[in-house]
Amino acid sequence: MPNLPAPYVSPWREFARNLRSMAADLRLRLQEVWRRNREGDLSVPGFWPQELAPWFWPLLLVLLLGLVLLLPGRFTRSLAGNPPPDPRAVPSSEIPSAPPSAPPSAPPSAPPSPPSLTAPPVAPPAESVTEKPPVVPSLDPLLELLLGPDAPSQLLVSARPDGQALQLVLELSDRWSAVPLAMRKQLAEDWQQRSNELGYEQLRLVDAEDRLLGRSARVGVGMILYDIPASA
Repeated sequence: MPNLPAPYVSPWREFARNLRSMAADLRLRLQEVWRRNREGDLSVPGFWPQELAPWFWPLLLVLLLGLVLLLPGRFTRSLAGNPPPDPRAVPSSEIPSAPPSAPPSAPPSAPPSPPSLTAPPVAPPAESVTEKPPVVPSLDPLLELLLGPDAPSQLLVSARPDGQALQLVLELSDRWSAVPLAMRKQLAEDWQQRSNELGYEQLRLVDAEDRLLGRSARVGVGMILYDIPASA
């Protein structure tokens, strides 16, 4: 069987997909750091009280930002307070005194000039007030990454990552039951592959009532889907 050429993939599309993956991964890691700091799981110096552990890193960050903002201004003012000497300045003792001269005669008086006619200032026309178009809220970067170009619209409702358990829970809308079974299986496998690329080992699909619609296979690979919602 002849070797078929690999399908062409645009490098710009791969670059954009990698950027979205990096943004989603950075957002998840920031959420995990924030959660660990709120629970007091991050390390703090020994002199800091344990009950105030969640406040140590935010206060340190605010202090560093204040130093970065204040130090350049003080350095600029210190440079402006000592101007360099003017090389053109010459001591008054070295300047020769000019001989006294006769006072100049008064010039003949010129005839008065007629008053100039100036046009009154014209007020600029009032700018037309244009209404700004409504701002459309953007999707969650993680949902936008998981949806893909072939997924039906309004199918994913939310994504609940659990970095500690390496599990990602996707909440699906009522449109999931109207999707054909073959397409549901294909979408679930695509979501599982993308979640594995983000570092998650388990994927769960639930409905609005948190009932299980699908999960990763515990033996082997692939996804197990349920036609009728089952208890998680």
